[in-house]
Amino acid sequence: MGDPRIVWNGNNLDFPGRLTGWEKHLRTDREFGRSGGGVAVVQMHHHFFEIVVEINNFDNRTFYNDLIAFWVWAGRGEQFAFALDSAKVANLTLNGAAAAGQKDIPLADTSSVVVGDTYLLREAAGDKMEVIEVASITTNVKAVAVSNLKYGYLTGDVFRATDYFPKLKTPDADLPAEEIITTFAFGPLKMVEDRG
Repeated sequence: MGDPRIVWNGNNLDFPGRLTGWEKHLRTDREFGRSGGGVAVVQMHHHFFEIVVEINNFDNRTFYNDLIAFWVWAGRGEQFAFALDSAKVANLTLNGAAAAGQKDIPLADTSSVVVGDTYLLREAAGDKMEVIEVASITTNVKAVAVSNLKYGYLTGDVFRATDYFPKLKTPDADLPAEEIITTFAFGPLKMVEDRG
């Protein structure tokens, strides 16, 4: 397993070891209303992930200095990517339809897909998504899920490593890092998925 990594403006920010704190929350933008009969009506906008990371008591000054450069980018609202494991960054799109109730997921490039790993399937223009485990691969043709798909997906929909987030922004106002005599601490840093 690789260490976490942030990629921003073409730069890699590799964490100096495992995180000491990690949270992943699935959030939903939605609105409630009432129909004439008093039945709740929900208008779904989209699902998005919110990630919180931290790493405490590290002594890597280069990483700390690189955090400052990263923050100049992220602090002004620019987009960046985060991978919990820098070796698992599959971010593909389907090149055909995958029907609900079956296991085949058409992919033109399967080089970053690993049997036994889990992946997020997500509509590109909708709110349906699910996590699947890959049972087998037909090279550059398809991935086959362990279980039947719950939803159907179309060409262009997302197939991505579950702990890789290619489009994030941070709502934090200040760099959540500090220098403590001879060591450093970073976080908690909140990152919110940007679907735009």
